[in-house]
Amino acid sequence: MGELRRTLYALVETGYQGYPPGRAFDIALVAVILVNIAATAMATVPGTDAQTLAIYRAIEWCAVAIFTVEYLIRAWVSTEDPRARISSPWRWRIRYLVTPLAIIDLIAILPSYIELITGSAWEFTLILRVLRLFKLLRFTGAFDTIFAVISSERRPLLATFSVIAIILLLISTMAYVAEREAQPDKFGSIPAAFYWGVVTLATVGYGDIAPVTPLGRAIGALGAVLGILTFAMPAGIIASGFMEELRRRDFIVTWQLVAKVPLFRRLTAARIASVALVLRPLRVEAGAAVVKRNEDADGMYFVVTGELTVEVPGHPVTLTGGDFFGEMALLEGGNRSTTVRAVTACELLHLGAADFRQLVSGAPDLEAEIRRVAHERRLDNRASTSERDPA
Repeated sequence: MGELRRTLYALVETGYQGYPPGRAFDIALVAVILVNIAATAMATVPGTDAQTLAIYRAIEWCAVAIFTVEYLIRAWVSTEDPRARISSPWRWRIRYLVTPLAIIDLIAILPSYIELITGSAWEFTLILRVLRLFKLLRFTGAFDTIFAVISSERRPLLATFSVIAIILLLISTMAYVAEREAQPDKFGSIPAAFYWGVVTLATVGYGDIAPVTPLGRAIGALGAVLGILTFAMPAGIIASGFMEELRRRDFIVTWQLVAKVPLFRRLTAARIASVALVLRPLRVEAGAAVVKRNEDADGMYFVVTGELTVEVPGHPVTLTGGDFFGEMALLEGGNRSTTVRAVTACELLHLGAADFRQLVSGAPDLEAEIRRVAHERRLDNRASTSERDPA
């Protein structure tokens, strides 16, 4: 059972890491979600015949069956999470079931079972069915990013919403004072004026409630201007938080990739961090040419994973994880002398020409190692040429 549980854990939880069966599982599940949501939406079209509705109903129950099996599997294999070692299996499963993603998975299957057991109307469970779209957050990483941004920016966001609440209360009170006699049915109390205050601050202006006195209109204009200013603050905070979070995650990924390259392993953590700032992760599909013969040398590349071939006539060279290429053109100047093509899907790190010069200027030992490898490759190329043409 332990082996089966580990296999299923890899299937449902490691697709984002590039595990092929896991990626296939994720793609299939996304397809089921989209087809199910489309069927739910199409079932509300007036005039749909009974046969078509039966098809939509069959799609619904097939999706529910798949989601139910997925939910149970995820709960069962959650103990394979490395963090699960800190707790007993059942305590960890219970802990998993109250996580946001597990709750979303539960909401995805509840509507149909509620309708089946209680005979509730379709409209009652329709909103819960549409919430299945939130299952897509599991495959995009957006859920973690959103919570990370809100958590890191909670203090400025709290301060901003406090300002908005104060302004809302202020203009609602002012509108109540100005309009209570002219429109007692709409501005008869401060709570009644709150609706107008929210709509005005949000600059939506539905027009169903509007001040009619000169003072009330002036307060409305002030509220609209303040709304533009105040609502721009949380939007700016969240936008900058997203950018910072994405930069942080990109840096962590690059740092991890740099640490895998043998050439950089002996560097200190601080030095690896400085290298990670100038290296750009690059993913290349199988068969694609990374560099081509006679093109300008714009940088060098480090191989993290995958396999490439250097198309040296009569003497192709294979590159794998830990190797690097493109350094000779940077060291000597000029254009590329060979074409390097990906044999399999590869993860590379690209170092631009200007960053290369800056990097090696502060690390003479690193430059010496790169020059040593370049010299050996040059000798190998000359030897292979001599073997092909002894004259």
